Amino acid sequence: MDTWKDSCQEALGKRANTFKELLSGNTWNLIQNRRDIKQKINNTKNEDEKKVLQEEYTSMNKEIKKSARTDKRVFYDTLATEAEQAAGKRALCTRSPELSLPRSPTKTYQSKKIGHKVESQQIGNKDTW
Repeated sequence: MDTWKDSCQEALGKRANTFKELLSGNTWNLIQNRRDIKQKINNTKNEDEKKVLQEEYTSMNKEIKKSARTDKRVFYDTLATEAEQAAGKRALCTRSPELSLPRSPTKTYQSKKIGHKVESQQIGNKDTW
């Protein structure tokens, strides 16, 4: 089993730990602090300490969510400004795939004149007809 893992690591290399670029370093530090608090909660046997740590964990969780929301907003605002500047330079194609959200095809049923229902796919709100 170890030889198999070693040969895979040798051929493919070790997987790099990639972070989402839309989160700032401050948010990642808060996440690490939350992980540490969770570890303390799991290791604590005293109920009073556990309650205090759980309250600290919930407040940290709220802070992380707030920080992540602002980071995400800043990230997409900078992407939008870069796209606007690129549109002025006619280089929009480099940033437009990141700005557009992926659309999943939705199934709708449209009836024919005969009365049979036919399944057709449409993307977003655009009809295929």
